[in-house]
Amino acid sequence: MQQNEAAPITTVTTSARAVRLGTWAPSQNGARPPFTVICHGAIEDRYGQDTIVEAARLLRAAGRDLRVVLTGRGGAVEDVLRRIEEHGLGDVVTFRGWVGEEELNDLLHAADAGIVAQKASPYSHLVHTNKMVDYWIFGLPVVASRLRATASLYDDSVIEYFAAGDAAGLARAIAVLQDDPRRREELARNGRAAHACHGWGVQRDAYLAPFLALAGDAAVARPSAPASSTRPSRAAGPAIAQPPPSRTTVDAARRRHHAATSRGSAVHALASGAKRAMKRS
Repeated sequence: MQQNEAAPITTVTTSARAVRLGTWAPSQNGARPPFTVICHGAIEDRYGQDTIVEAARLLRAAGRDLRVVLTGRGGAVEDVLRRIEEHGLGDVVTFRGWVGEEELNDLLHAADAGIVAQKASPYSHLVHTNKMVDYWIFGLPVVASRLRATASLYDDSVIEYFAAGDAAGLARAIAVLQDDPRRREELARNGRAAHACHGWGVQRDAYLAPFLALAGDAAVARPSAPASSTRPSRAAGPAIAQPPPSRTTVDAARRRHHAATSRGSAVHALASGAKRAMKRS
């Protein structure tokens, strides 16, 4: 039986995670709660929500007044809920489940820091997470596990790092931000600068360039470049330009992002060809 040979791949182009977000007005929730950290997105073992719950236990044992907000759904929900109950952390860790777009924006706006607790794996060392970009858009300092793809691009002036899977290290990182407003402002300011340098306005061209080179400008239309934006921020640093007012939210922005890059489905064909070639080698 004759097999179709995959076209040889001579160049691999990478682009960083990027999210687009329009203007959004926060709801008025009255007095601010205690120091609050948030982690949103899929609830899976690889994303380290169990590490976050254990860090919350350590921080409460140290007498710290803080709140942890988890949102999302996934295969590890029952395990996370069990850990919260076993440690009696219901007054510290709030699991909101799958939330609507406006509620998610309100939660991000109300938080003091965002957590990316992804565990170490061959995959996680190669990728960034969208939630990290969401935190920057919302002017939040980021606490993240030190993984190669992230640490090679962003140094300690941009992210408060801890060792992947190390709950005690995560607890220390959260405590640093809780105690040091200047550190929070530094990370928020530099995170916004990182987003301005590596957001969709920049990544759009890097992502589309290979397809434009292969198919020509007529075959792959360039989407119009949106203005970067962020919420009104407590953090220091220059404001990021806002587009005309709308009620765009994080998930809606992601949908527009995926629509703008839907022609990138050709990448799957390239990847499939590469896998077949590797199996035959």
